[in-house]
Amino acid sequence: MKARKHQAPATLPPIEDDVMEAQPVDTMASLDSANQAELSVAAAKKIRGRAKEDVLEGRAIIEIDPAQLFDLVGTDRVSLSDSAAAQDPDVEDLKKSIGENGQQNPIIVRPKDPRWSPRSDDPTNVEGVEFELLAGRRRRLAVAQLNSNLEPNQRLRLRAQIAYIAPDASEAERRLHALKHRYVENEARKDLTPFQKAVSGGMLIAEYEATGTQAQDIEAALGITHPTRRLWRQVFDRQDDVRGHFAGREPSHAELKDFVEGRLGKPAAASAPVAKTKGERGFYTVKPAAKRGKVAVQLKVTLDEEQDAELIEMLKGAIGEVRA
Repeated sequence: MKARKHQAPATLPPIEDDVMEAQPVDTMASLDSANQAELSVAAAKKIRGRAKEDVLEGRAIIEIDPAQLFDLVGTDRVSLSDSAAAQDPDVEDLKKSIGENGQQNPIIVRPKDPRWSPRSDDPTNVEGVEFELLAGRRRRLAVAQLNSNLEPNQRLRLRAQIAYIAPDASEAERRLHALKHRYVENEARKDLTPFQKAVSGGMLIAEYEATGTQAQDIEAALGITHPTRRLWRQVFDRQDDVRGHFAGREPSHAELKDFVEGRLGKPAAASAPVAKTKGERGFYTVKPAAKRGKVAVQLKVTLDEEQDAELIEMLKGAIGEVRA
């Protein structure tokens, strides 16, 4: 018996019509495309990382609201007079300049949170981030005062740069970092008095010493001499005594030096109105002299040439009589 041939029903399409012919694949081209895609992702990550570093290390400008700032170390604008004006006249000039031309010089800040990192998608967006103010206190005050007269949608933001410090820095290192920036800012000022400069420098010196920095290294870091370092440190330690001695008056550098070295003596007491003291043989007045620590005496007295001979000679010696 012959085997039967099985034939496909006429209703089914031929096999070659039902199955598409396999297309050849360029494996190397596909691999190259995949590599290019991976490289694009890596490049994007690298660019974002560099942008974040630019913000953290101060190469990029950020804009912040004055309310986002905290002043860690305050200002050096200490005054010897309680009646000194609280308003710095330079702030008014800054307000005018910023109002007309914008803020030209950025302030210097650092994140309050040592572990803060900029956003990857928008590194310069620092909305809501708290910062510590290191330099630019007058600029901050000027912008804050300008904003007090503006509607919320018109208020100015501060242009700022971040001063980098390692996230694992100690509290002492962070404070030293802040004081150094304040010191550098003050060094650029022309109107800082010798007392203010000494207090600022002395505070920084004390912080350096607290970290174990040697005297010669402190002097090199600040660009000062050994005598200046000693003077600033002593003035900082004795600033209340200095205020008491020179009450209401700003001492010169030389006077500060004389004071800490004990050459000025005790400050003159506040003088009462000068009154003439009368006696049977005459009168005298005593009042403070122009030179600190001295008094001026006016004396008119009738003396006996023989009985008061010794006193007469003492008076001649006191006034430094010049003999003809």
